[in-house]
Amino acid sequence: MNLYNKIRKELEEKHYDDTITKIVLIYIRLCEKIQYDDRWRYAEKTHNNEILDELFNQEINIYDTETLKTVCHGFARAYCQLANELLSFDQNYDISLTKGSISHEFIETYLTDGTIIEIDPFSNPTAISDLLNVKKGLSPAGISISNSPEYNDEYRKEKALHLINYKNNNLYIKYLQLLKKELLKEKRCTPEKINELFHFFKDTSNFTGLGIKEVQELFYLTITEITNCVPSELHVYKKELYNSITQKVNYLYQIPIDSENDEYFTLEEKAGNITWEQVKKPIKEYSNRKNSL
Repeated sequence: MNLYNKIRKELEEKHYDDTITKIVLIYIRLCEKIQYDDRWRYAEKTHNNEILDELFNQEINIYDTETLKTVCHGFARAYCQLANELLSFDQNYDISLTKGSISHEFIETYLTDGTIIEIDPFSNPTAISDLLNVKKGLSPAGISISNSPEYNDEYRKEKALHLINYKNNNLYIKYLQLLKKELLKEKRCTPEKINELFHFFKDTSNFTGLGIKEVQELFYLTITEITNCVPSELHVYKKELYNSITQKVNYLYQIPIDSENDEYFTLEEKAGNITWEQVKKPIKEYSNRKNSL
């Protein structure tokens, strides 16, 4: 896939006059295609410098994108390359630069009129990244505009999203609100209801285009929106696992069945598809609720 040509053709066809609209388009299209490489979080926790170095130095080829998985560093560099090349003839565009540190990198874009646009798809304090928000049509949180001489900064962002026809309608949140009314008619979030919610999410959710971290975020969002509780308060836990053969991170989830019993599922990515598989044999070390994942 040639990301550069895809976005260039869209910019040429739409003839956008506003520079911020062009910037938002580049950002949204990049978020649609990129998935987070969860090995970074694992490597940070285990101090695996080999994986950290690999991911930090990873580059996304915007002309021939084979690997869609990256972390903040790869995203920031890909965005800067796209913006600096695609907008080089825009009179109001100056430059995009990466900022931050080894632990986290983001972007600042400068316009000649003084406007500064901070771009960070991983900036959301609720831990829901724009890699998920954009794929699910939720409000993107990673674009911050300041020092704009013309309009209210938030208005300029919303106007740009409207101009590129971004479906910022929060349909998934509205869907969860309807599901909440149906699932929690008695206003009580019992272990049985949590089990029902998990299986409904696992069996009916559309994971197309999502990586394993985005699926985790979607599950977290679903749980918190419906129950107003974080998963751990409901005895829903996960354990991070790393397969040294496949060099992939997967997760073991503990889900309550009732007030005394749990069941276990692995969340994995196989051949580009997200899979949930039940662990049928009891896991002795986690059989007691006091020893939750």
